[in-house]
Amino acid sequence: MHGSYFPHITMIYTSTKFHGQVYIPMANWLMMIGTIIVTAVYSNTTRLGQAYGVCVILVTFITTNMVTLIAIIVWRIHPAIVFLVWLPFVTFDGLYLTSALVKVPNGAWFTLMLAVILASFFSLWRYGKEKQWKCEAKALHELSDVLTSVTADGHERQVLSARYGGGDIYEIAGMGIFFDKAGAYVPAVFEQWLRKFRAKMDVVVLMHMRALSKPHVEEQEMYTVCRTSSKNVYRLVIRHGYNDHIITPDLARVVYQQVRKAITNGEVLISSSDKSSAGENSDRGSKVNDTILGAKLEHLDKAYATQSLYIVGKQQMRIDARYNFFKKNILSLFLWIRENTRSKIEKLNVPVDKLVEVGFVGEI
Repeated sequence: MHGSYFPHITMIYTSTKFHGQVYIPMANWLMMIGTIIVTAVYSNTTRLGQAYGVCVILVTFITTNMVTLIAIIVWRIHPAIVFLVWLPFVTFDGLYLTSALVKVPNGAWFTLMLAVILASFFSLWRYGKEKQWKCEAKALHELSDVLTSVTADGHERQVLSARYGGGDIYEIAGMGIFFDKAGAYVPAVFEQWLRKFRAKMDVVVLMHMRALSKPHVEEQEMYTVCRTSSKNVYRLVIRHGYNDHIITPDLARVVYQQVRKAITNGEVLISSSDKSSAGENSDRGSKVNDTILGAKLEHLDKAYATQSLYIVGKQQMRIDARYNFFKKNILSLFLWIRENTRSKIEKLNVPVDKLVEVGFVGEI
């Protein structure tokens, strides 16, 4: 799943001491059902043993070759030395494998069929994800490319950039928390919101959750607030462990408190470009004077007191017409699996009346 060869499914981490020890309910159910079916189909233990034998020796053969590649590419051992060690092992593995493959008609076919099915699924998912990433990469823009500031009659106001047709951006009372998938550039959901509604909340927080491979993250290391090129638009990066619960009913209060704390303490990071990720290659913000600080805090307090909205994006994919029949069917299958395995908005543990979903379409 981390390598994007399989869709994300529910994982339950069972230990804080042994990192990576997980329980996957769906995998357990599938293995149980598969075991029952295989046991019922095979009429005797001899045929079952033949299928198992092919599985074991095939794994051994693949492992031998993979270790050989690691020795050459990663360990950088001279190929001649690696060859001398590899040759006797691969010879014996090859002999055992060829003798085991003779039993394919008598039950060992199941192992090969299962291997082909799994390899095909992994390849399909990876191919579809790469097409999805290319589609998403086309929509990456800096915030300054979407919103620009103009001054008229001594007042500064924000307008939509010329590439999106221009026009005034109207203010909506309240604080908007936009879920940011990438953590850099403009989140697609925020860009779509600006383009479709031509409006912006009084205070906007682009919230990106960054999962770390440890159980918990200390609170002082968990939150990073970064200002953007647009007024009253902040980036909030939340680093969390796999046993930390971030999406809670009081998430808006936590976000508000962290942004307020960062402004008060002068800890809002100043990013030189929206292209750089929040909290990296940025200098600590200097203390602003009391007047500006008071105005910022008052504006934030008023927005939070009015209302807090959670805005989530839902991207639908449309297949490009230039693909041939085979690729269209492959991508259609990928999109069907993606739609039925993606996280559902109703599962977010936040108040439903404060949750907004913005849909948009991308072409792969």
